[in-house]
Formats: sequence, structure tokens, C-alpha cells
Amino acid sequence: MRLNDFIKRSGQSSIPLHEVTDEELHRLHKEMTNIADDVISISDEMGISITLGGGSVLGAARHSGFIPWDDDIDLNMTRKDWEVFAPVFQERFKDKYFVYAPESFNGAVINAIRIYKRGTKLREIAHAPNEPNGLFVDIFLLENAPNNAVIRLCHGVLCQGLRYVASCVRLYEQRAYIETVFGENAEAMAGYRKRFRVGRIFSFSSAHSWAIRSYRINGLCRNEASRFLTIPSGGKYYFGELIRRDSYFPPKYLPFGDHSWPVPRDYDGYLTRLYGDWKEVPPVDKREVHCLLELDFGDDDDNE
Repeated sequence: MRLNDFIKRSGQSSIPLHEVTDEELHRLHKEMTNIADDVISISDEMGISITLGGGSVLGAARHSGFIPWDDDIDLNMTRKDWEVFAPVFQERFKDKYFVYAPESFNGAVINAIRIYKRGTKLREIAHAPNEPNGLFVDIFLLENAPNNAVIRLCHGVLCQGLRYVASCVRLYEQRAYIETVFGENAEAMAGYRKRFRVGRIFSFSSAHSWAIRSYRINGLCRNEASRFLTIPSGGKYYFGELIRRDSYFPPKYLPFGDHSWPVPRDYDGYLTRLYGDWKEVPPVDKREVHCLLELDFGDDDDNE
């Protein structure tokens, strides 16, 4: 289980956490919508296909916007399009945002991509003190998956294996911080010490190096006409994120607040694979509680 997920479920941390207020959540929705709008607008200008992803598709389909208790936006883009989009976006918005990705940010320790707004702070419990943070949107790369089932299986196992190793090395490098966070929480530390042992074995390379390896292996298949796409860095991993290309593109459009934004063409099938009965709204006690270490919108308001 990821560090932030455990904290949300157990509520046990040795570090004081700030529970996001309704007013702050509303402001987060506004700020992240603005970031996503900049990303989507440049994509449209360049003729690049981009869609909402994961929980943001769920929000669009079920709530016509954010899931009311959610606090982030996920976007999906093919690797081929990202490689064209990234330099243009970074040049256009270099004073407003920075891109956190393995091959473009020295020291990045995740194999996904984040667009951070400069001058802001949003630090979750999973952010070690030496990692950058801020208001952000996630971009997950849609990767080509081989048509041949055996080769696809091998690619998937390799992607998931490298992702696990990269995660373990990252946790091993952050072990002092994690031990500080959990204090005497024996249940949490028992699980993380297993990951530390794996991380120690592979610590001959840094977490950044493993993140780059994982990122590159994810994009190993360059067949732009393959029948399947997948998101190896997604929450359901390589095999859980597999989807037919013709059920993803061309996208449809759904309302998202004041916007109309693209979603996978068969968004019902996409959401069913990820969430099961996605139309059912979970009870209050099953909804996420958002706890942060630090929140600063980058203005003079008191948002702490």
C-alpha cells in the first residue's frame, strides 16, 4: 500500500496533519481546473489528443465535474504526443509551471509526470521533505501494448517489476522519513520494512535511475497502430489498465464544471474496468479524507 493511502485509511501518523477544509477544497478545484485548462488548451492548439483519466473521468461522468470530495485532476496522453507537447508547453509556461518527469527533472523519483504550479505548496504525507511539491495535475502516459499476447505478457511483467523495484528503492532512500512519520506504528512499519529490504538489494542505483528505467521500459512498444493501450504508471498497473485503442480514441466530450473536456470514447467500459459499479455514490464513511502537511496557494491569503 502506498504511504499516503495508508495514512488516509489508518489516520495514524507521528506528524501533525492538516485536514483540508471545504473552502480550501473549493479553491483547490479552481486552481487545478486552471492548470488542466492550460494543458488541454495547448494540446488542442497543437492538435494533440488528450483526455481526462481515472477519477477525473468518473467525476465528469457522474458529477459533471470533480468528485465533490476529490482534490486532483488526472490527464492521459500518448507518449508520442507527450514527446511533441512537452517542449512546447515548457517553453510557453516556463515562468508559471515546471514539469516533474524522470527524463526532464533531475532527481525525479516517480515514473509518471506532474505539472506543478510555481510559487505554490501542496505537500502530502508521501512527499519527502527533499521532493518538490505544489499545486499540480498528473499526466499519465498511454503506452502502446504489443499485439502478440505472449510479448504483451512479457512487457507487462517487466513494466510492473521495474515499477515495484523503483518504488522499493525510493522507499529505502526515504526510510528515515517514513520511520519518523509512522513512529511506533508497528503495522505500517512491518509492511514497509519488507519494501526496504527489496530496496536495499537494488540500491546500487538511485531511485531516480530506477524511475528512468521504468519510464523507458513502459514505452518500449513503438507500434502506434497496436490494438491495445495501457497505462503502466496507473493505479491498476499494466494489466488492469489495458484498453482497446478503438474504445479509447477518438474521445467523447463531457461537461466538467464550466468546461467540456475529452474522455475515453467508451468511458462507461473504461470506468467499469477501473471502479466496477461506478454510478453508485459511495457512503460518506467510504470517501477520501484529505490530509496534507502543507498547503499554500501562493498568495497573501492564509491557506495554511
